[in-house]
Amino acid sequence: MNSIEVLTLVGMIYGLMRYWRWKLMFGYDIVLQNHAYGIFMAGQIITLLIIMSSSIDPQNSVYIETLSFFGKGALDFWTVIGIQLFGVVFLFMLANVFGHLLIRMVLNNNGLYDEIKDGNISVSLIVTSFILSIGFVSSSFVLKPYIFDYISSKANLVPLF
Repeated sequence: MNSIEVLTLVGMIYGLMRYWRWKLMFGYDIVLQNHAYGIFMAGQIITLLIIMSSSIDPQNSVYIETLSFFGKGALDFWTVIGIQLFGVVFLFMLANVFGHLLIRMVLNNNGLYDEIKDGNISVSLIVTSFILSIGFVSSSFVLKPYIFDYISSKANLVPLF
């Protein structure tokens, strides 16, 4: 279970880096030495890591450890992994959309990418904190309980909080 989550996280970080490289470096001519770009990318990676780790419940992990990759219980195992992967990606995208909209409302004249291109570190820190906060709260209070409810309906678990 843990190895699947690590491999999933590495794959998502790779996809994230490729996307922002394509979007910002090729679309807006932002160079790698830009400090605002580095802060923005670090915030994106940390947000993805926090969303993934906040969605993991220890009680769910104990149940999933009893299932196998193949054979009996494999359908439940891969269903939970799929739900978690979909939820993490969906909440990450949602946090980015809300973060970009919030910063767009604050910055009336320039967009976020133009501010990053200009090297405005403060805007990069603000949008990173928006995205990080939204991602953490949504994964802790939306995704984690949803996955627990799904698993508890299958395994008759009683919450231990």
